[in-house]
Amino acid sequence: AELERGAVMVRFGVEAAGRYHRTLMACLRRQGLEVVELNPGAVKEARSGQGKRRLKSDVRDLAAMVDLLARGGGRPPQRLDTQMAVQAAWAAHRRRKLKVRTALQNQVIGQIDVVFPGLTGCFSDLLETKAGRVIVRHICEPSRIRRLGVEGLRSYVAKRGCLMSRPKAAQILAAAGDALRLDDAEHQAASAVL
Repeated sequence: AELERGAVMVRFGVEAAGRYHRTLMACLRRQGLEVVELNPGAVKEARSGQGKRRLKSDVRDLAAMVDLLARGGGRPPQRLDTQMAVQAAWAAHRRRKLKVRTALQNQVIGQIDVVFPGLTGCFSDLLETKAGRVIVRHICEPSRIRRLGVEGLRSYVAKRGCLMSRPKAAQILAAAGDALRLDDAEHQAASAVL
């Protein structure tokens, strides 16, 4: 194609797509080709400049990408030395793990709010406190907490290596007293999931 058209320069534009485009760009660069990364927002904007913002297809996207390349759009891909590449890989890995951890914590908190409404309000961060984790794991049941009472709750968590003040135990007991409860079948199912 380069010879057919008498091109002075050939530049390849690759639309950024998460991490999937990176291997294609690396492969093209290894072949000595000039490659630029195109921002998906810029491609969408170029498509709208052609009056086809809402109509998306591969052909329309390619036309928008050609338009961007003709105007000098895109940026050269980042080239990292070995140390920076290792650091970037570990940072991305950690970011993904934190995202998963946060999503899981949010799901657990949501389930706790169904099983024992009000418990999460008794702690600044329920899952980050030892006593909170003991309650969630062993006695996340308002009726059980009410039966234990303040001293019984303190004793229960103490046997599992946690100290709990009387005011904190009273706060949890008050939350247990105010907690609304699902029907038995739903409550048992929600507790089993938790």
